[in-house]
Amino acid sequence: MYHEHLFYYTLTSLQNLFKPHGLTILDFERIPIHSGSIRVIVGKGKNNQKVLEQLKAEEPYLNLNNFSEHISTALNNLKTYLKDNKNLKIAGYGASGRANVVTSVLDLDQSLIQYIIDESPERYNKWTANGKIPIFPPEHLVKFKPDVIVVFAWNFADMIIEKTKHLGIPYIIPFPELKIINSKLD
Repeated sequence: MYHEHLFYYTLTSLQNLFKPHGLTILDFERIPIHSGSIRVIVGKGKNNQKVLEQLKAEEPYLNLNNFSEHISTALNNLKTYLKDNKNLKIAGYGASGRANVVTSVLDLDQSLIQYIIDESPERYNKWTANGKIPIFPPEHLVKFKPDVIVVFAWNFADMIIEKTKHLGIPYIIPFPELKIINSKLD
């Protein structure tokens, strides 16, 4: 979540918004941007089966305490992994807003993440928001090859892995739960 986003919608919240106006969600599709967004088709009629299934799937999150606990668990798992593997050279990939939130919340520094790679030239040779981890261009991965890459831009994990798999480095995907991909560490 980002502080500049004022609202986060689920099908449940949108259904409650449209219902007083005699509208329902007829269909929806998932869009991969920002770790998953939804596009809805609204009109007069009934929810289709896909919408009903999604509304059911959202029920555990009607109480946001469950969501908060899920995020805390994921963050704690990442921090534990990093501390347990501090003998490894670990780099991050993606210096986006979500990376800066994670590095700041966990107070990560170069003792746990040596550097972060980003594809945006305006971020090169800068530092994360907490001022503790430098940001470099992708070529840095070849020159200073890490043992592990933490994919901070987890919504683009497939694309990042495709671009870097030739390096033979295992990946850590921190969210929605910690996942190790192509790991020689298992």
